[in-house]
Amino acid sequence: VSPAHLRRTTPRYPVVLAHGLLGFDEIRIGRARHDYFRGVSARLEREGCIVHRCRVARTASIADRAAELAAFVREIPAKRVNLVAHSMGGLDARYALARLGLAGRVASLTTVGSPHRGTPLADLGSGLARRAGVGYALARLGMNLEALHDLTTARMADFNGAVPVATYTVTDV
Repeated sequence: VSPAHLRRTTPRYPVVLAHGLLGFDEIRIGRARHDYFRGVSARLEREGCIVHRCRVARTASIADRAAELAAFVREIPAKRVNLVAHSMGGLDARYALARLGLAGRVASLTTVGSPHRGTPLADLGSGLARRAGVGYALARLGMNLEALHDLTTARMADFNGAVPVATYTVTDV
């Protein structure tokens, strides 16, 4: 007879879903409920998984968002978690594992569509924000543009030098 852990059909540890840029865990409008990970939480829960949805600042820097993610994971009453992160959430997770001591609390990290090398759209947006004064106007409205700047190809090249993937295993799907 094989050991019980080999017969497991659900993950041993809870799943944490981490959203990307401009994301949210859940929005309620009247009676309607909209999940960032449309249907993923419900499906995982039907399969017997314990699911936690993290909410971090929508447009803050990777370092700030990572600190919020790390604090969220540390509050979960489990020895470890499986982290599934979309888009910028994958970068937040990488930073939290490599720089904020979260690696011991994360059994697995799966990133989905994360811009590990940056994105030319952020290059364009960041450049426009600096040149056209749009950044100043948005900052006066209370919008933090650090996320946009962090996602540029130049900043991500620096990030990848400082937070190498080799320090842990990342699966991007």
